[in-house]
Amino acid sequence: MLEHKNEMIFRDTILELFWPESDIDKASKQLYTAIYTIRKTLKNYGVEGVKISSPLLSSGYKLVVENIVVDVEQWLTRLKLLPPIQQTTVDEHEQVFQMYTGDYLGDCDYLWAESERERLRRLWLHHAQQLSEFYIRNESYNAAIKVQEKVQELYADAEDNYFTLMKLYELLSNSAAVEEQYGLLKKMLQEHLAVEPSEEIEDWYRRWKQTNATSYMDVFS
Repeated sequence: MLEHKNEMIFRDTILELFWPESDIDKASKQLYTAIYTIRKTLKNYGVEGVKISSPLLSSGYKLVVENIVVDVEQWLTRLKLLPPIQQTTVDEHEQVFQMYTGDYLGDCDYLWAESERERLRRLWLHHAQQLSEFYIRNESYNAAIKVQEKVQELYADAEDNYFTLMKLYELLSNSAAVEEQYGLLKKMLQEHLAVEPSEEIEDWYRRWKQTNATSYMDVFS
């Protein structure tokens, strides 16, 4: 309900959302029990700034939030206020980037949260891409790698992420890391989609292997 805080949510809407398969009487009892439990839990933990009110004689409920810092809202506010990335502001961008720790309500499989979860994920990934590109333009390759490693840690199914890391490690002449990322990519694609890396990545990897092998032969010739 956080994205609808301080708004009236009608009882029928809540019943349809959480108990669509139950009859109206059973669902209503479950709702009343849930509201009672939430209110009791908030009271037990001394959370004064969050209340559930029912101003329309139980025909609807309102989540009233006052003087409470919500981490998602705090992150969104800071993200929107960020100035353009440059040397004098990159630390601020790093702070906002690191504030994100994973999917919104990621531990809960709520269908109603999926659209917000996806929106926040896209915003963070877009910011991560901007930050990574800034570091690459300024030849801060290790900093760009750290950004991409966090992206990979949270969202391991992004093919472009592996490819970016492969190219970054190539710039640092870290052949073992290039091979590792390629192997991780192949494994991820096989497990998730049963496919091979894209033709673009395969072509790049073959050229890199060929160049690497030639350089190795030149050293010992």
